[in-house]
This record gives sequence, C-alpha cells and structure tokens, in this order.
Amino acid sequence: YKIETLVELDFPDLKNKLQIPYIFSTIESNLPSIFETVPSVVMKQRGKEDRPFTEFADKIWDFVKEKTSLEDKIEDCGTNLLLSGLGSLKYGWRIETETVEEPVQTPINNEDGTPVLDEQGQPVIQETIQKFEVPIKDEPLVEVPNYKTIFYSPESSMVTDDEENKIPYIVCHEKLMPEQVKEEFGVKADENSISYINLKEIDESFSDDVTDEKELSKDDLRRVNIFRYYGILPKKYAQDKNWKPTKVYYTVFSKGQVLKKPEYFGKKPTLQIGNYGVPTDFWKFGEPKVLRELEQDVSLGRSRIADLRDKQGTKIWIPQGVEVDERALKNPADFVIMRGTSINPPQYITPPPIAETIIGSINQSREDIQLASAQLDLARGGTSSIVDTATGQKIFQEATNKRNQRKRKKIGKLIKALAKNLLIL
Repeated sequence: YKIETLVELDFPDLKNKLQIPYIFSTIESNLPSIFETVPSVVMKQRGKEDRPFTEFADKIWDFVKEKTSLEDKIEDCGTNLLLSGLGSLKYGWRIETETVEEPVQTPINNEDGTPVLDEQGQPVIQETIQKFEVPIKDEPLVEVPNYKTIFYSPESSMVTDDEENKIPYIVCHEKLMPEQVKEEFGVKADENSISYINLKEIDESFSDDVTDEKELSKDDLRRVNIFRYYGILPKKYAQDKNWKPTKVYYTVFSKGQVLKKPEYFGKKPTLQIGNYGVPTDFWKFGEPKVLRELEQDVSLGRSRIADLRDKQGTKIWIPQGVEVDERALKNPADFVIMRGTSINPPQYITPPPIAETIIGSINQSREDIQLASAQLDLARGGTSSIVDTATGQKIFQEATNKRNQRKRKKIGKLIKALAKNLLIL
C-alpha cells in the first residue's frame, strides 16, 4: 500500500525502478464503494412500553456519532480491514473530574449533638471548606487501535463481540511521559521501563543532536512503555476472593512494575472483524497479501522495459576499423554500440523490438491481478481490462459489488455491536 514492494526485490542490474501501485489503487477504489454510505443503526421497540427508551437510545446514539466522529473512525477501521485483514475498534466512556473547593456554613454542635447557641439563642455557625469532585468530561470514546501496538492472545478465535472469552486476553501498548504515569497511577515510573523517542523514525531530517536543531532536550523524549491488559487471569494474580476463570480483569504494568492492580472489568473493550482467511483462524489477511507478488512482477516488467528504452535510446557510434576495447567502456549495459563505414552516425529505421516475454508476463500478471481482486483495471481508473464486452464487464462488476457488499455486512455487524455496548455503558 505504501508503494514499496519493488524495493524488496534484489536486482542490482536494474537501473529504473518503477513501482506500479496496483495494491494502492485496489484499496482506494474499494473504499468509496464500501463507504458510499456508512451502515446505520435502527433502534426498534418491542412493545408500547419500549417507545420512550427507544427514543432516548436514538438520541444517545446520535450524540455518540457526533462526539466521536464515528464515520471517520469506521472508515479508518475499514481501511485497516482491507490492508491488514483485521479491523478493530476500542470503545469506552471517558469520565474526568476536577476537584473544586466551596465554603459551606454548618452549625457548631455540642458533644450531645445539640447546637451551640449564642447570646440571642441562635445557633452558632461556622464556615468550612469542602472539596467536591465535579465532572469536566463525560463522553463516549471510540478509537481505532494501531495494529502495531495491540496484541491478541495466540489462542484467540475470530469473534466480533467477545461475550464468551474466545479471545482470552488483549494487551494494548502505549508510551506515556513519566509525569502522565505519575498523574494517572500515582506512582513513579521505574527507570527500566523508560525509553527515548527515535525522532528519525518520525522524520529522517532530524539529526542526532536534537538540542541544536529542534530545541529539544533528551528529557523531553523520555517515554514510559506501559501495557494495558484486558482479559482472564490466573487466581494467584487476580487477587480476587470472588475469582472465576471466566472473569475479565483490567490491569496496567510496565517492565518489572505493576502500575494498577487487577480489577474486575466486565468484558474486553474491543470489537474486531476479519477480511480473508480460514474461518477457524484468528489472523486474517488483506489485499496486499493477495496482490503483492503480482504487483512486483508488473513493476519489474515495466522497469525492465524502461531499462531497454534507455539503452536503445543511447547509442555510441564507432567508425569501422577503429579498434576499441568495449569491455573498458563504463557501464556498457547502458547503451548500444554501433559501427559504421560512413561519416554520419547511423539512425534507426524502426526501433528495436521489446522482448515479447516481458510484455507477455506483464499482461498475464495484470489479468491475474484483476481476477484476484475481482476488480477490472477500468474500475481503478485504467483504460483496459481482461473483459472487452459490455455484458462481460457488467457481470464482472456485479461480482465486485458482491465482494464489497460482504465487507459492508461485516462493518455493519461491527457498528451494531458498538452501539449495543456503548448504550449499555
């Protein structure tokens, strides 16, 4: 998808490296079809008594969609589904409070509980400062996990909404500043769990001496690697008198340090859907795995044609009878040596032919790509396809639509599960 498949091939004699973005164009052509309209959730009442709750649930769901930018999150999830074969969402409800102090007037009481009276017989009042926790955020949370930072138990089975612990546990990796760890968990982060951000992974233009160019100190790059664990736990680790093997717990740890003791969590806060793959396997795969080698073959063929073009377009003319050691010439593969008897350099009457095997290989790979992706080159914005007739192209397009409709059903199932779980919260 990042248009880098040709870089993985080792062809040192290849001068031109043209990357033909079939994977990119396949995914980008599928997305508008799949997300022309995002699947919607319809709340249905089962009886007259359910009508007030149904109307209330509709309003809550509209609030969730607006507050979380849900359509954008669903499209990002769908993109991951096409790319990696796994589309997932993490959900929850974010509640943040702030401590405020307010003066409160209360009467002073005697030891027996009766109020102390002044000279006029009125209760003596004292003013005290009381602290209150006031919510400053109370809103739904929907995130698209980074596939590089979310880890599933190897014993997992693919289920959208894990009600029966088919996914024993999930671990989410995060990097927080040491101050954030102190604020959230009330403990100082262990030095063994601290690493430094590699700015060159973000932008290669960063130098090693970040203090000179970016006005950053090394302390600014300190991050604590923490791991949020959601799942079942052995009894000795759960530390729960009411422990059950099916209970889901939430705990947070870093390297050699438990930041948050295990607590009962109800269920894991993730939903997931898979693209292609064996039903019994948790890990699915996306379009890149299907098309990667075919894209490489097309890119390699086009690059070789470009090399031939450059070679045939660069000619060295040597008069007949002049002795030249052709092996001593620099890069002899980059040009064509021609000998002649006249004083004028020779010219091509017709250009040299390109090897038919290269053209044949490219065309065959293009056909295989269209069949494997169920998408004609015309649908990618191209000008040709393996199907020439209008009837054939219509039949092919119907097959494409059916494949995309299957993906839309999975995404609709994901949204339905998300609505159910968020409304319960």
